[in-house]
Amino acid sequence: MKKLPGLVFSERDTVSLNVLKVLKETLENLVPLEVKWEREKVFFSKDLNSFIIITQKDLVYAEDINKLKDMISRFIFVSRHESASHVPSLLVHFTGNWLKSNPLGGNPEELGVADPFLGKLCIITLLEKAKEAGLDRKYSISLEATHHGPTSIDRPLTFIEIGSSPTEWNDMRAVKVLTETLIEVLKTLPKYECKEKKVAVGFGGPHYAPSFTKIATDTEIALGHIASRYVINEASDNILLSSLERSLIKPSMVLLDWKGLKKEQRNRLIELFSQTHIELLKTKDVL
Repeated sequence: MKKLPGLVFSERDTVSLNVLKVLKETLENLVPLEVKWEREKVFFSKDLNSFIIITQKDLVYAEDINKLKDMISRFIFVSRHESASHVPSLLVHFTGNWLKSNPLGGNPEELGVADPFLGKLCIITLLEKAKEAGLDRKYSISLEATHHGPTSIDRPLTFIEIGSSPTEWNDMRAVKVLTETLIEVLKTLPKYECKEKKVAVGFGGPHYAPSFTKIATDTEIALGHIASRYVINEASDNILLSSLERSLIKPSMVLLDWKGLKKEQRNRLIELFSQTHIELLKTKDVL
């Protein structure tokens, strides 16, 4: 069986359920498969040439979806996003725990496999669809730094989310934007991956990564893992270096959000990554 993308939805997630409902109304030819995962069937979408998978677990704890890796090329998890600020948001990020703590699933000090080209296409398409729907002024559209589980899945894994409160999770305009984004991304990704792009990992700045988002949307560079300034002091050298390996496409550069790092953080990262002979640049140098 040819490996294909897998869209993953959770019965415990409001955004998952809302997007899945719109997706089913939009697509034709959803074929139930004999493959069973947990107590739900896996469907095949001829329109998207992808699988649709439903879990009864919270998505951050769905490590055992790895059982489906022989049929899946990459996973896209459709999720709600929660924050105390309740800022309306459309977000894309990869998974991983930079530190020894893992409050939201995954293994401590382990990164999932980043999917740089998919992440870039997702954020660009989200921005386009949000503008078309007139939501770009109400919703913040950005990449997030790498965080939470699952981390041990042997395929690239990307979260695409609506945040940050029940109001936005049930905003059908945002749900439609996210659904349309998924459809367009899956239809255009094969051609998009054939284009020449550079891949980078990013360090510094806040969790909602404005500099790296701008790089993803305005340059030819695709971002893999991003570590915010808040985790760098406690993160080990090994986990920081693993960002170069835990990526579908090996990064060719390290980008430092210079003003978003303290001097000692910059010095540490420069010394660490200089040993790898990889190109180091400031974010302002590529914008």
